[in-house]
Amino acid sequence: AQAGDARGSQVAGATFSWQFVGAEAVIGSLLAAGDSVAFIAQSNGADGIRATSDGISATADVVVSQTPASVAIAPDSVHFTSIGDGATYRGSVSDARGNAVVGASYAWTLAGTSVQFNGVTNADPAQVTTVGSGATTLTLAATRDGITAQGTAKAVVDVAAATVTLTPDAVTLTSLGDSTTFTATARDGNNNVIVGEPFTLSSSSPAVATVDNTGVAIAVSNGTTTITATASNGVSTTSTVTVQ
Repeated sequence: AQAGDARGSQVAGATFSWQFVGAEAVIGSLLAAGDSVAFIAQSNGADGIRATSDGISATADVVVSQTPASVAIAPDSVHFTSIGDGATYRGSVSDARGNAVVGASYAWTLAGTSVQFNGVTNADPAQVTTVGSGATTLTLAATRDGITAQGTAKAVVDVAAATVTLTPDAVTLTSLGDSTTFTATARDGNNNVIVGEPFTLSSSSPAVATVDNTGVAIAVSNGTTTITATASNGVSTTSTVTVQ
């Protein structure tokens, strides 16, 4: 601030007092140092700063309006093993000094097809549900006063067998060379059938009956053997073949 006389000449040695124009200092604080003052923003809003010297004052307007500088999403990555699983992602928006930004508008988008939103996409948090295997990137764009910042997170769906069934559960073959076919089925943790799950089939006694990975078992000699079907993640189940 500068003080001037009636002719506009600067008054040397003038002293100043500094105040907010508003009744309460709600947007920040002042650190006065003679003819200058430092304003420290503390909340969004508008006010005026008044400088007074010998009963004469002048004001300047000040506006605090945070804008987004960064967006973080928590969790930043989720690994799913079943179709129909869900998760909640929460965004946090910060200004350039790391302070939380309030009043931003939100827009969630997906890049990928393994999850879909369960609910609105213009609010925080966002909820997703798994619908297929693969990786999907979630992006949250936060906008305030025309400034936008973005953050991303991952959703990885790797459907895994929780249970395996093998049908039939027991077979009796009455002639050497007879065959039967076993069918293995894998289900995830929500009891959804996993289409295309690869299985390894084995016989505990190949001398009694052999089995290949297509599920075909062939009688070799009299006796009983256990047929095991194992999914790609190691989950397994058994059936029996009796040759007599």
